Amino acid sequence: MTSKKKPAPAANEGPAEKLTNVGKHTGKLLEPQGSAIDFPPVDPWPEPVCGAEVLAAIGDTFRRYLSLPAGAPDVLALWCAHSHAFDLFHCTPRLNLYSPEKGCGKSTTLDMVKLFVPIPVTTESLTTAVLFRLVQKITPTLLIDEVDSFLEGNEELRGLLNGGHKRGGQTYRCVGDDHSVRSFSVHCPVVLAGIGRLPATLHDRSIVIPLVRAKPGEIPERFDFRRTHRESELCRKLARWVADVRTELEQLDPRLPDGCYNRPADNWRPIFAVAEAVGGDWPERARRAYASLAASGDVSPHGRGAELLADIRDVFIKTGLDRMPSARICEDLKGREDRPWPEFRNGQPITPVQMAKLLKPFEIIPRDIRVNLECLKGYHVADFADAWERYLPPVG
Repeated sequence: MTSKKKPAPAANEGPAEKLTNVGKHTGKLLEPQGSAIDFPPVDPWPEPVCGAEVLAAIGDTFRRYLSLPAGAPDVLALWCAHSHAFDLFHCTPRLNLYSPEKGCGKSTTLDMVKLFVPIPVTTESLTTAVLFRLVQKITPTLLIDEVDSFLEGNEELRGLLNGGHKRGGQTYRCVGDDHSVRSFSVHCPVVLAGIGRLPATLHDRSIVIPLVRAKPGEIPERFDFRRTHRESELCRKLARWVADVRTELEQLDPRLPDGCYNRPADNWRPIFAVAEAVGGDWPERARRAYASLAASGDVSPHGRGAELLADIRDVFIKTGLDRMPSARICEDLKGREDRPWPEFRNGQPITPVQMAKLLKPFEIIPRDIRVNLECLKGYHVADFADAWERYLPPVG
């Protein structure tokens, strides 16, 4: 019995086991699925422009069509300028547009930011593979909406977004038939829009723009996204101005507000550098914006532990005591309805044991204290002094 010979593969196909993207039933090569993506770069304005005028016009555009907190239009304009030269800075702050509910203008704000940044890529979902390949190939400005619907629990994606905050941020992957290890850049400007706050480590790397639902008549005009010629022109002018001041931007070491240090300083330094390069009243406008937005956006900048430290400090200040039992502190925390402590775990208030676990990483351990002739587990105010100084901004 003779076996039939298999036909040789066509010259342009190679061995059958090497074929990729082959139809299941036909054996024919298929076209790639989806649509090809075009990423045109910004064409800078052909003549020199006045940076102050361009930024003022962009800020006024945000102000005219959106209901924003004080200082936010100026920060949005400055952040868009930074996105055209983010590679000059040690860090590129994530811009976080967040609201307590839907219908507060997050998507509209995101769409308007898109008009003024280079190579904008808008998405409502994202995988790690897409992120690092996009960044490696085109270095886009990522505009990510609905982050509350897919980011929670995705530690790998959160890690890449964290890593891309700093210049040189990259990830490593095995690629090719030989599984060689290659590095991929993840460093690029990112805007994150969603309901509620970001995970603590990502919040820590963000400038936060809190949004609320506009009252009737509060927004002067509705933006028509079919007619964006003026905004396209402003984006080109912004690209030209940034290109003309790149050397100056790279050398600037702007003076930051008192109390702006560590991670907040990393986030705000590009904003103040752009403001200083623009000149005029822009440095002062940046300071006013920082005072407004840092106060509203940094309720929990370092996570649940630092939030607890801040609230315990408030309890000691309010009572004026130098020591308190753990149960007394928890009782005070339980009364703070705007904080997580009244329903800390399964709808129940925080307990002394849970509080001790949160404080342990700060090397704050409950000890025996004397209160009205009783010996109880608790804390002296001095136990918190070092952690308050290290992890919280000064009082007042």
